[in-house]
Amino acid sequence: GACLVYGGRQLGKTALLQRAQSRFHAPSSRCYAVYCSIKDKSRESEVVPFLCQEVNKQTDLRLPQASSLASFCGSLESLFRKQKIQSMLLLLDEADNFLREAGLADYQPLQPLADLKRKVPSFKFVLAGLNNVCRARNATSNNGVFGQLGQPLCIKPLSPAEAMRLILRPLRYLGFTPGPDSHLDTILSSTNYYPGIVQFFGYKLVQSLNEDYSRYYRASEGNPPFPLKGEHLGAIMNNSDMNESIRQKFRLSLELDERYFMLARCICMLYHLQESMDQGFLGYGADQIRSMAEDYGIRCLAGLGTAEYEVLLDEMTEMGILHHAPGRGYRLRKRSFLDIIGQDMDRLDTEIVEENARSEQP
Repeated sequence: GACLVYGGRQLGKTALLQRAQSRFHAPSSRCYAVYCSIKDKSRESEVVPFLCQEVNKQTDLRLPQASSLASFCGSLESLFRKQKIQSMLLLLDEADNFLREAGLADYQPLQPLADLKRKVPSFKFVLAGLNNVCRARNATSNNGVFGQLGQPLCIKPLSPAEAMRLILRPLRYLGFTPGPDSHLDTILSSTNYYPGIVQFFGYKLVQSLNEDYSRYYRASEGNPPFPLKGEHLGAIMNNSDMNESIRQKFRLSLELDERYFMLARCICMLYHLQESMDQGFLGYGADQIRSMAEDYGIRCLAGLGTAEYEVLLDEMTEMGILHHAPGRGYRLRKRSFLDIIGQDMDRLDTEIVEENARSEQP
């Protein structure tokens, strides 16, 4: 399996890791799974003592305190040799800050983990996170440490069929099924197929069924399963909380790096400037996007060449923000993103100028 897991926000990385922990952890068989969020820790000297603490807290093992991964992995290897551990899964979530720091040393601080994985096949570690994990993934082809870790796993938005299954299965247990006028597929597309937003929609739907059941349904209409009504689902999607949640969760991924947001704004400006809608579907080349950024004098992108633009645009594609088909340019993954980033040229122009001025401030 993958040692690197990455993707945008609200795509289910944490849920995936916690599910793996719950399925793998069996202390009675000396099989251990330890989940740690290291979001606020960047240096090895901060991460390692925390890992020792969490291993001791989540298992019946007693690791000595350590300040380096070499010492930490040495202690684990000793426990494997003594057969106190049959297998171990070490899950490091929100590892962006740690990987950014490790990247300054060509990821050599991770070598002890890679060495232990090689020596002890029943030991595995996973690093999960956002854009810095994505960047670390891009270093695998030319870096000795990551070259040993196998193919990374990119967590992407759900497919339409997956989103439909995620919402329908619990609804059927509750005695409901899509009605002929429910337009559930159209409604789910408004969630951008982000698992977190689909689940939030499901939460709002169940909440509405509990509070407003009599407004939309009658016991005289028959027995379950009751068909969901388009009027009911539409009211939920038009709720301000729902729309704000969709906007916020998408913007969270853009705000991971100010360059992402500026590139997205440049692409949106190109959408608005194009007379033909077909061009927006085909996408825009890195040179076109770079030219737009240079016209605005965007400081956070200054000095970057076309190849560096492509690296950032590819990261945005991996994060579920853009789509890039072979032989075509980069475009927004969903046209609805245009409304979130910039509905019109005047608003976009103002935001680009204001953000550019803000980046100039010390």
